Amino acid sequence: PEVHMADVTAFFQTAPVARLIKWDGKEQEFWFKRITGAQRMQLTSGQRISVGRDSNQMEVDLGDVTRRQHMLVHFSVCTETGERQFRTLEDVKALPSTAIALLFRAAEEVNKEDEDAGKS
Repeated sequence: PEVHMADVTAFFQTAPVARLIKWDGKEQEFWFKRITGAQRMQLTSGQRISVGRDSNQMEVDLGDVTRRQHMLVHFSVCTETGERQFRTLEDVKALPSTAIALLFRAAEEVNKEDEDAGKS
């Protein structure tokens, strides 16, 4: 049988995932969606890894790491219905850095690349 793009998209469609975030004596439920392949490409663009016997060092630009964290929060944090919570990356940047770190940890957990995905 012929498979159409709409069928593939529908098969892999997932609902947003709720995570409880605790901050400054308060807690609130936030929603996170899994990012798309295109968004994953944006996040990993420019990353370099050396492989081999003599490649035991890796240079990391901390600004790039922070930018990628902000981008993941921007892509992943959503409403319960899956609508993007932050309109722009600038909206994310306006948050306190601790809040971004907490949201990033939850977004990273929801979006981790799982080698066992689909196995059951």
